[in-house]
Amino acid sequence: MRTKESSSDYRYFPEPDLPPFAPDAAFLRGVENALVELPEVRKQRFIDSFGLSEDQSDFLCEEKETADFFETAVKLGADATSAALWLASDVKKHLNRSGMSLSQSPLTPVRFAEMLRLLADKRIHGRIAKSVVEAVFAEDKDPGVIIREKGWEQITDPAALGGYIEKVMAANPAAVTTIRAGDSRPTTFLIGEIMHATSGRADPALVQALVKQKLAVSVIQILSLGGAIAGTTSAQGDVGAGDPAEIMRLLEAEGRISRKIAFEEGEVGRILSEEITPEDWARLIGLIDERLRGGRAAGIVVTHGTDTLAYTASLVYWLFPRPPVPIVLAASLQPAGRAGSDAIPTLRRAIQAADEMEPGVYVAFGGRILSPVNLKFERIAVDGFRNWNMEKPCHTGSPLFAEVPFAQDRDALRARLEAAINTSLILRVYPGMRGDYLIELMDRGVKNFVLELYDTGTANLRDSPYSLRRALLAARDKGVHIFCTSQQEGIVDFSRYTSSHELWREGAIPMGPLTTESAWTKLVVCASFSDTDEEMLSRMEQGNADACL
Repeated sequence: MRTKESSSDYRYFPEPDLPPFAPDAAFLRGVENALVELPEVRKQRFIDSFGLSEDQSDFLCEEKETADFFETAVKLGADATSAALWLASDVKKHLNRSGMSLSQSPLTPVRFAEMLRLLADKRIHGRIAKSVVEAVFAEDKDPGVIIREKGWEQITDPAALGGYIEKVMAANPAAVTTIRAGDSRPTTFLIGEIMHATSGRADPALVQALVKQKLAVSVIQILSLGGAIAGTTSAQGDVGAGDPAEIMRLLEAEGRISRKIAFEEGEVGRILSEEITPEDWARLIGLIDERLRGGRAAGIVVTHGTDTLAYTASLVYWLFPRPPVPIVLAASLQPAGRAGSDAIPTLRRAIQAADEMEPGVYVAFGGRILSPVNLKFERIAVDGFRNWNMEKPCHTGSPLFAEVPFAQDRDALRARLEAAINTSLILRVYPGMRGDYLIELMDRGVKNFVLELYDTGTANLRDSPYSLRRALLAARDKGVHIFCTSQQEGIVDFSRYTSSHELWREGAIPMGPLTTESAWTKLVVCASFSDTDEEMLSRMEQGNADACL
């Protein structure tokens, strides 16, 4: 209880074995020069200097070795964004498989920068680059040596490619005649033959451009995924799945369609959108990928229904964030031919957008062009659809992968999607929700939850059966991931309420401004094509803080 007022009251006294020390300016400068840059400072510098996203910078600065490797490679001429993307994807995958760190691996900053320069200079393309990285780990050789020894250098000379193209066209006159008559379908076959003739070394984009130029191919492809826009109406007024070709006949009946328009059902199906399955998505994704790689389209239009359009549109966005041509998903509330239907005007607007817009992913609905990400369907709204949490339209984004890792086998693609969907679940939090329900779902194999929370990310976290506390603790123990979105058009940031802080402390991940539909399809894509949970989590958090994603 005694009051102590000065150092003498505490019995402080000088240590006789420690003489007084007065550092001069030179000493202080030396200490300052010896200081190591702290991770948070370095992270912000990477964002400011290299234009990286916060998630990319987080990944690089998680380990000093990775950050040093990245910065050295950039100083040697590597593009910063490409370097960050390859380090977080293919390089990390090979390190995990080999059990090595960067300093132990054969991939030095010099070799890494050389590989990225070869890619930027178009001496190799993305698929060859993946093989080069794999060969560096397997053979401990420089990238330049590898592509010379294996004959992998890309052919980018139009004159050299012209010779291959002429030979393939001469060997396949029927295909050339069909294309020149207005049917572009054999184009993929011809491009495949050219790639085969060059042992895969031709620049795919250049091959497509040269073939289009020689054959005057410029076609808007229309793929049908069913839905009301291509549906029929019964005598009782019920909407059912119809013949997709019928909408093209109606389109022609209302006015001449340019020969640039080609309709192909493409085996996508005749369904209503609420009936969509992973197999249908795999078919659609495979067909879009085939058109983009084959150079068969100057633009792609997908007819779709309203009920699940927000899911399909965002799925296409995550998988094709930077397509070489416009991809437009079109939908209407009523089938063509029904009173008040805008199916035909909407389809015409979509075709126009596919012909005139910059490359990207778009949604055509109600006379408007919308963003595919953060799309919300609200039938009671005047316009039916709108975009949440967006300062400006967002039609292109940063790739989640160095190259979209599609399996050429469509069954394998379906299996990937099914595996991701089978272990993921969307749940809406409600008052009185029992946390043990979530635990039962975890025990039944659910590994990833998307939880729709109140407002900016609140929920009941009291010590009660009617809260999420026990579920969060169980998820942490079981390696289950919980991603959080808002029910009320809010931006989930976990910064305002004590319950939000609790969610964050227990490991729940805020998905920022993403709607539930867009967050869930991003989860499906990341879970389908990531080799590890760490890769999936890194990609799930990529770009979520941006208003335009």
